[in-house]
Amino acid sequence: MIVDTVEAAEAIRRQPQVAEAIRLFDGITKAVVAIGSWEPPDSQLYDGVDAFERERLRSQGVRAEVCSTLVADDGHVVPADLTVRSIAISGDQLRRIPEVIAVAGGRAKTAAIRAVLAGGFVTSLVTDATVATELLHGVAPETDARPARQSSPVVRP
Repeated sequence: MIVDTVEAAEAIRRQPQVAEAIRLFDGITKAVVAIGSWEPPDSQLYDGVDAFERERLRSQGVRAEVCSTLVADDGHVVPADLTVRSIAISGDQLRRIPEVIAVAGGRAKTAAIRAVLAGGFVTSLVTDATVATELLHGVAPETDARPARQSSPVVRP
């Protein structure tokens, strides 16, 4: 959840039920997450911020996001006040979870998925054959001599 101000985020985090949920973050042992793409835009978080902020963040190198953590192509976190206005697990907490399964697909998200993998945020990926081929081989499936499978393989970094 993204709210308009830091003060609003802090107030929500103080609510007893929310505060209790946040206290449980460090004990999570398994998580399933989505990956959002900022270039090209394919993300609920991207759609949830105004155009000025989107362009500012994109100019700072944001390629993807996972749990409101903004990620550049090389996997590093792009600091932004957007994260302090979000009610979400932090990138550092996410990295400490023993098993984090990302579910993301579609050729347009390949670069975003690659960035999140490079950042070490996930341990497993459930995706489609096109993305898996591009991630594993660095080539588009139509240039690969092997036929693409129709199933959705699991790729482990």
